[in-house]
Amino acid sequence: MTAHEFLLAVRTSDPAYFELSKRKARSLCGLGSPKLLPLPGAFALQQLLKEPVCSPNDEKGGFRKCLQILLRATSKDELEQFQVSRSFGPKKDGLNLDSLHQRQVAGKAEHVHILESLRARELARPDQAQWVKRSFRPFAMSLTELQWNELAELLDAAFKLDDYLCEQASRKVYDFTKHDSDWIDLQQLFYLSDPTMFMVTNDIKLRNRIVKKCLGAKRIILLDELLRDVNADLSRGSSW
Repeated sequence: MTAHEFLLAVRTSDPAYFELSKRKARSLCGLGSPKLLPLPGAFALQQLLKEPVCSPNDEKGGFRKCLQILLRATSKDELEQFQVSRSFGPKKDGLNLDSLHQRQVAGKAEHVHILESLRARELARPDQAQWVKRSFRPFAMSLTELQWNELAELLDAAFKLDDYLCEQASRKVYDFTKHDSDWIDLQQLFYLSDPTMFMVTNDIKLRNRIVKKCLGAKRIILLDELLRDVNADLSRGSSW
């Protein structure tokens, strides 16, 4: 999801700042070939089933390949016009950033539609088990009730945020179209289905929305808190 957001930022950026975008991409990728987590739904199912799961919305290695193409491009025009040279052979690469944009627009629009339908009382507010089953319909998975319940427990943080947003649906002052990034936050919380996963963010509102209801919220760490702890350890002579 982070790679997706980064690529969409490149789409709207000024071509004059393309080299800055590439420097950010190098920082994101680190050394060597970048290793990206599966998309949220597939990742959560892997935690449950303990085996690889293919997402219906992603090609194998899709976002990793996108980042690698971006790093080879010499300009934004070259990237969007599929004129990026490959290391070997005459074929050219490029990225359809508009297609990536439309995928995100569709996801956000569906999320807003559901919340507006709840506000209009056209939909009933789901419990945790119902929410999980609806969320994974695109996978067409045949899980036992026990497995659905286990998956619901793994996704407690994501459900608590969805439940908070459902609560906002009863308040007409909350404009969902102006808070469409809530959909991204919800997707990111799927990664907390791995009990060893921590999330570092600058978004204090994200944690505050679920911290009183969800133990997993303790694994959402604010960047300022992380830097404070690092500096405190360094001042005591600890090494990182």
